[in-house]
Amino acid sequence: MIQLEVLRLEINYFLHIIKKNFGYEDKSLAEETINLLINYFLFGHNKELCLSYISRISYYIDIIEKLDDIECNNLKLNIPNIIKLLNTIKLELL
Repeated sequence: MIQLEVLRLEINYFLHIIKKNFGYEDKSLAEETINLLINYFLFGHNKELCLSYISRISYYIDIIEKLDDIECNNLKLNIPNIIKLLNTIKLELL
């Protein structure tokens, strides 16, 4: 079970890293994407768009992990609940 407080902190951290490395526009796009994924997870609608949302967040995670910044290189270690949420939604879509 994902603790909501921890998930909220991880999302804020993730969005901060995106804003720091890509700018406000990408941060806003990631924020909207996460919002829609959580909305799908809780209420089960917009199923057809979820895979593209998951791909978008996974794309940011993969790109950030490749940057030459210690904080960015350890991103996956600092956002395990976001990754768990993405994997759970993927399983539900199958």
